[in-house]
Amino acid sequence: LFDLAGANHYFTLCSTDSLALGGGGHFALYLDGDLLNGSSSTSETFGNSCLAHSEDFGVKEVELWGFVYASKYDEMVTLCRTEKPGICRW
Repeated sequence: LFDLAGANHYFTLCSTDSLALGGGGHFALYLDGDLLNGSSSTSETFGNSCLAHSEDFGVKEVELWGFVYASKYDEMVTLCRTEKPGICRW
């Protein structure tokens, strides 16, 4: 586990093109928009070393969590079941 290094506050960056954690020149963890490829490098945010065997890697499985208001639950479940694989923005 890596704690905050205190160099910056670049915790997460998310768009339909990518999901990234950490920052300051390189991401601690980066996943492309299809969630099929990723990379890891040293990050000033966390002061971590590379989190994988090599900087670039293919993703075998990924599990992402989110929070939604109870009133939107059914709508989100339907969207998740019909949305194409990858990152979607609700």
